[in-house]
Amino acid sequence: MKKLIPFVLLLFVIDFAKSEEPIPKIVFQVQDRPQIKIDPLDLQQIWVDKKTKEGSCVHACLVTLFRYQGRDDWAVYWRANYRGGMWNSTLVKYLEENEIPHRNTFREKDVAFLERAMSERIGTLATTSVPNDDGFASPANHMLLLVHLDNCEAAIIDTRTSNAVVWMDREEFLETWFYSDSWATTVLLKNPRKK
Repeated sequence: MKKLIPFVLLLFVIDFAKSEEPIPKIVFQVQDRPQIKIDPLDLQQIWVDKKTKEGSCVHACLVTLFRYQGRDDWAVYWRANYRGGMWNSTLVKYLEENEIPHRNTFREKDVAFLERAMSERIGTLATTSVPNDDGFASPANHMLLLVHLDNCEAAIIDTRTSNAVVWMDREEFLETWFYSDSWATTVLLKNPRKK
């Protein structure tokens, strides 16, 4: 299947090149970016343990989300009690066992879910399969923390290597999210961090 995709893309490019019409230029008008009033270095939980070289991007993002929502108590508890690989159903099970109110979407491409979490300024975990700028390519889905989504851009915190909020094109972010099972989970705790 992966060998077929470049061939199909080549055919599309050849067919498009035959067209007499000029190629439209897509320009994104990026307004002034809203200030994300957090210091990612204060909130971010790096996902790789320096001793074992193992970790979980889902747990690290959840710890970062707890911190983003101003719930350091839950961040400390989760970090001390959970580790290892994680999948959607297991995360939901752990959240329910701990009676943590949450919302979840999986394989539904529910963009409204992401937009709702952003409008309530609570953040959400969201999957992707795109490598970082440093060339680290995930063979499987990778969890990020989405902290902003508007008509043009998305802002994420990546617990693998980033030390800042990373901005990317909205459509690029959504495309990678759709490709990686469109999994998103957020927790609904009291006293969210004020912007």
